[in-house]
Amino acid sequence: MTSNPQLCFRHATRADLAAVQLFLAANERTVGGVKDQLERFWLAVHDEQIIGSAGLESYGSVGLLRSVAVLPEKRNQGIGKELVRRIIQDAKNASVADLYLLTTNADRYFAGFGFRTMDRAQAPKALLASAEFHGACPENAALMQLSLVLPGSDRQNPAADP
Repeated sequence: MTSNPQLCFRHATRADLAAVQLFLAANERTVGGVKDQLERFWLAVHDEQIIGSAGLESYGSVGLLRSVAVLPEKRNQGIGKELVRRIIQDAKNASVADLYLLTTNADRYFAGFGFRTMDRAQAPKALLASAEFHGACPENAALMQLSLVLPGSDRQNPAADP
């Protein structure tokens, strides 16, 4: 990622709600459920403007990575990668064993983090309550999963290190 003194990464606060919702809508991302999970969002901010976002919804031992977006003119600078890396670390810190996401066009991008595509019918029941699964994401969105712990262990999977 390029060094930029005006760029910072921070967790969203309640004061960011309207700006986050506008940013997500402008970048064709789901705003449903954002209010309830806002403090689990990471923002990339440049000159006090949101230029990137990524959110984590936690449902016990499973999590949902959502709302990953970077302004088109700021892409390919490592901002999205840093946001996803921070969400993965937050998920590990929250004892999330498996992290999931839905995507219509970025499956190759997320495969670079170790996510693998799986059948939507295999989604954990806990995730089915999320706004993402209740029509916010289209039915043709691919479900992807990343295991954050080693099978049969409570140790974190080093392959999932961002």
